Amino acid sequence: MVLGSRAGPYFRLVELSRMGIQGAGRLFDSFANDHVTVTAADGTVVRERVAADVQTGMIFINDASVQIAPGYEISRTVPSGLTEVFVVVDPGFYAASHGMEAHYQIKVRRKEATQRPPNVVTYNVTGANAKINIGSYDASHNLVFHPGYADELFASIRSAVDAGITDANQRQSVLDAVAAMEQSAGTPAFLERYTRFVGVVADHITLIAPLIPALTQLIQPQ
Repeated sequence: MVLGSRAGPYFRLVELSRMGIQGAGRLFDSFANDHVTVTAADGTVVRERVAADVQTGMIFINDASVQIAPGYEISRTVPSGLTEVFVVVDPGFYAASHGMEAHYQIKVRRKEATQRPPNVVTYNVTGANAKINIGSYDASHNLVFHPGYADELFASIRSAVDAGITDANQRQSVLDAVAAMEQSAGTPAFLERYTRFVGVVADHITLIAPLIPALTQLIQPQ
């Protein structure tokens, strides 16, 4: 009898039970069309390229020498290139019996996808009291101004531009606009220089977005 890939775990077990004679182990091997990686709970790779039969809720492995325990992870890469990861619920080890080799019938659950924390950029303005720290997951801002904070603010903007804009021409255009703002800080001309800066940096506004509140403090009342 030829079993197609649509045969599920129950069909596998029924057929294997009928083969309780010499050769049943070879039938079991014929199902193992997948190659999986077994990883311990601490992240240590136990074994790679283990022949296996991956089914919904269950994985069959005919190599009893592979160490498998609850909480271990079993992963495989599907033809699309994606990696599926399963968590071991019950190893389901079966000793050799009635012509069948020792093997695993592993109960598993699919590992839930976890969301990576967003990339964050931390700006630190050091000085007597000034501090701009954007790095916590709640995106809280802590802005404290003192008479000399403008120099530190513009230094932070330059640092963010240098680190975040790779194109040399764009980076220089933004830095020129920063210099013009700095020169006009504390004067009525600052508003016009600030407006020009925002236009120049528009494609990279996320780099300096946390610093915008501090910049607006330099705008002189009309």
